[in-house]
Amino acid sequence: MVDKGRMAQRPPSPADRTAELADLAKTILADHALPATPHYLQLFGRVYRHFLEAVPAHQRSRDRLADIFRASVGLPPPRGGGAVRAPELEREVERLTGMVAELEAQARGWSAERLALEAGAEQGRTVVANLYDELAAQLAAEQRRLAEREAALRHREEELNQRLAKVEEAERSLLPRLTAAARPEMEAILALEGDALRGELAEVSEELAEVVEELERIGTDDGGSPLVAAIQRLKREAVAAGIDALTGLAGRSLFDRDLGHALAADLRTRHDSEATTVVVVYIDLDGFKGVNDTHGHPTGDALLRAVAAVFGERLRKSDRVYRIGGDEFVLLLTDTDISGAAQVAESVRDAVRAVEVTTDTGDVVRITVSLGVADAASCGLAVVRCADLALYRAKEEGGDRISTYRDDAFVKPIPPGVAATFLDEVRDRLAREETITVAAVSPGGGKVTDLWRQLRDLFPDAYIEECGGDVLLVMEDNRAEGVADSIAREIHGVAATAGATDLTEIPPADGASPAARLAALINTPLDLAHEAAAA
Repeated sequence: MVDKGRMAQRPPSPADRTAELADLAKTILADHALPATPHYLQLFGRVYRHFLEAVPAHQRSRDRLADIFRASVGLPPPRGGGAVRAPELEREVERLTGMVAELEAQARGWSAERLALEAGAEQGRTVVANLYDELAAQLAAEQRRLAEREAALRHREEELNQRLAKVEEAERSLLPRLTAAARPEMEAILALEGDALRGELAEVSEELAEVVEELERIGTDDGGSPLVAAIQRLKREAVAAGIDALTGLAGRSLFDRDLGHALAADLRTRHDSEATTVVVVYIDLDGFKGVNDTHGHPTGDALLRAVAAVFGERLRKSDRVYRIGGDEFVLLLTDTDISGAAQVAESVRDAVRAVEVTTDTGDVVRITVSLGVADAASCGLAVVRCADLALYRAKEEGGDRISTYRDDAFVKPIPPGVAATFLDEVRDRLAREETITVAAVSPGGGKVTDLWRQLRDLFPDAYIEECGGDVLLVMEDNRAEGVADSIAREIHGVAATAGATDLTEIPPADGASPAARLAALINTPLDLAHEAAAA
């Protein structure tokens, strides 16, 4: 039998240790009134690593760790403490401060290096785009030459066939009417002319076959000629680098990367500079499909390249333009505000109106654009989705216009009876990225005090408030269906209807603005409760 009292203690697993450190981090953050966001948790991890490296094991304590963390985030010492920091702690703080300064210097160096690399990449993209344009123009000229030669050869082939048919008809109709003396001489003449026509027709047919084969090779991706092979290689290299081969602009993959960086930087500086933000301008060409259908894809491609050139002329060096597919483009504007972005959008719209492309037949093709504008200050991670909604509205209103996203124009309003304190509670929980459920209960007959008491007993951890005659609750976890079922089963003696929703039933953070998500969390359960009451 094993003596349980003498059994060796199992060492804590990595998962256990991680959970302990997470609890310690949250406790220290709470002591300093700081939220347990990923930013502060990562900062705690860096401070804790320094704590382990710099402080001897026998001198480590929770209070000393808290002091070092407090100094690292620039917070003053706690009031009423009265204790003088030990000299060694002062030295640790100085060392930590120096380390932070060194890291900041490294970050500035990395930032400068990144800017240099981006400048080099931009120069490379320009070279590739210019070379591609030059080769594409040569290819288009070669295609036109071959097409013209094909048309001339087919016309010559038709003429020769007609002449040969006349010679053959003469042989059938004229020879029987000639005298015996003249017939042999006429037969020889007609045979000579027929042989000459057939020989010329064979040469024309052979050249026509070569022209058709060359046109087919140019239209495929197999590198049928050195020119085609060079262009196809450029296309592959451009795609691998995230560059759109047709326009030379950055593509969707680079947009996703740059947008993530811009939003992260905007979030870090949001409290330091409220006047600027990140703005996305979503652009779509009006009636572009009709251009391709009427004038052909080469004209459409030329129009896309001309429009892409306009974007580059109207933007600052810090701004970028991307072709994300078809006739859709996106402008990413940083360090600007919504009014400044609207001015850029208006400039782009006017410039595109002036773009003209002449077809091979001499027709002049023009185009207009619709633009949707949205800023990260109001839309958060959903700035692209909001810009797309604004663009769709510009299209609905007839095109050739700019639509700017505003929550009051795109989001169903919350009923005025909902208390501001309840909205603040839900908004704060959303900002902390908590999983929450919001429920609404619409009282019918019976005492409202009984309803409140039963709701308190049923959901002791919920935040409950009366709002415009309804009762609203917010609680942790995504459990809308379970909450609604519990209210239906457990509430007695009071006629009431209920509805509930949670984060799994509303758009994600990158699918709707914070105000739109808040409105969905409030309006959905209220609508469900009122619909049930009406039924």
